[in-house]
Amino acid sequence: MYGALRRVLRKIGDEYHGAEAQAALSIQTIFRSFEFVFLAHLMQEIFGYTDELCRALQKQDEDIVHAIELVPDTKYYLEALRTNVGWDDFLTKITSFCTKHKIKVVDMEGPYFPVGRPRRGLCNGPNNYHRFKIDMFVGVINRQISEMNGRFDEVNTELLSCMEAFCPLHLFAAYDQEKLVTLATKFYASDFTRDELARLPWQLNMYVTNVRRDERFQNLKNLCQLSVMLVETNKHEQYHICLQVS
Repeated sequence: MYGALRRVLRKIGDEYHGAEAQAALSIQTIFRSFEFVFLAHLMQEIFGYTDELCRALQKQDEDIVHAIELVPDTKYYLEALRTNVGWDDFLTKITSFCTKHKIKVVDMEGPYFPVGRPRRGLCNGPNNYHRFKIDMFVGVINRQISEMNGRFDEVNTELLSCMEAFCPLHLFAAYDQEKLVTLATKFYASDFTRDELARLPWQLNMYVTNVRRDERFQNLKNLCQLSVMLVETNKHEQYHICLQVS
């Protein structure tokens, strides 16, 4: 793909004139730079480790069980990537790619020069090691981890973990009475009366046994479908406390 794009840009530069040719030449300069290759590979690494989690979250409650499992795994690999070993492996991969495509590899101890900008007056700036490893590599990964920690802090992770216990997939395979009681008492206590909270554990067990035996609930994939089916079968009246949890 990379080689094909370079050939297209070169062809545009050769066959066109004026603004189109100049734009193609400018893009070629960036495209052939170590910095472009570095950032493109860094994006590929991060997206590679976060893609499964993003896909699971986009499915919302349909794949919430899988999403919960992926959170610590994704953070683990991002944290491993930013270590010295992760940096060395990444740099080796970049160097190999640049050698293959005849792209000049920068000297990490040399001064950093931004692509496409004049070098005059920039020698007193950071060296390549600081710019590429500290600012770009570690900096970008740290921002990703920080965002994950913000979105999946202890409270949010516990909330999602409790919500997964109501997932109807595979005949409510993730059902966990204790988690659902925690969901009601810790996060949504104001939505229940004291009597409802006292009755909830028993009603949950009766409810899940009942719906597991009902063929109409066998192929449900998410909480939305579950809520609709509970109403259609009038079970929402019998198990109204459970419906408040969902």
